[in-house]
This record gives sequence, C-alpha cells and structure tokens, in this order.
Amino acid sequence: MILIVDDDPAVTTLLRMSFELEGHVVVTAASGAEALELARQIHPAAMVVDIMMPEMDGLELVRRLRASDVTADIPIVCCSARALADDVEAGLAAGADDYVTKPFDPLAVVSRVAQTVHLRVVK
Repeated sequence: MILIVDDDPAVTTLLRMSFELEGHVVVTAASGAEALELARQIHPAAMVVDIMMPEMDGLELVRRLRASDVTADIPIVCCSARALADDVEAGLAAGADDYVTKPFDPLAVVSRVAQTVHLRVVK
C-alpha cells in the first residue's frame, strides 16, 4: 500500500493512477496531520510526500514520522516544486529517502519509490 500526501488533487490523482496501473493499492491524504494519522494506522509500504502543504508541511511530517517507533521505518520519497539543492538537502536531512522535483514523470516517481523500498529492505 502506498500513501500519497499532497494538497493538490490533480497531483494526487495523477500519482494514484500511476501507482494503481502498476498494481499498487493507494491511499491518499491532503494534509500532513491526516497523513501522520493514516501512517500510524495502516503502516504503508511507502509514502510520497509533498513539501509545500498548509499547517504541517512535508518536512515536519517526515520529521514526525522518523521520530516515531511506529512509522520510522516507512520509506519516504518527497515530491516537491522546491527544486534547489538546499531544498533537496533539507528533505533528505529531515529523513526522506529520496527527493523528486516537480514537474515529474509519474512513472519515474513510481520507479523511484520502488527503488527506495528495495534499498530499505536490503539495509
């Protein structure tokens, strides 16, 4: 199960369709708080997290996920329009396993998530 977290319904729909085409079950959240609760309940195989969201941004969500024993091991790929090197570094420093910049090829995101999950399992 993949948890997609983005406050933009168009992005959420695009990613959901791409993952479902590859046979994944997808759950979505439109906010960091909603995603945090869902992650604790369903413990997804991986998460795709937008950075720029109101109230709790993606960086704070990633930090909170990593700080909890229940969710610390979930592979996380950040996906954001923030594309400067400092932005990518901030995402990785917060605990993300990978960082994809928008605009993106949705199938490339699916591939990056698969690689991240595989690398986490191997570690």
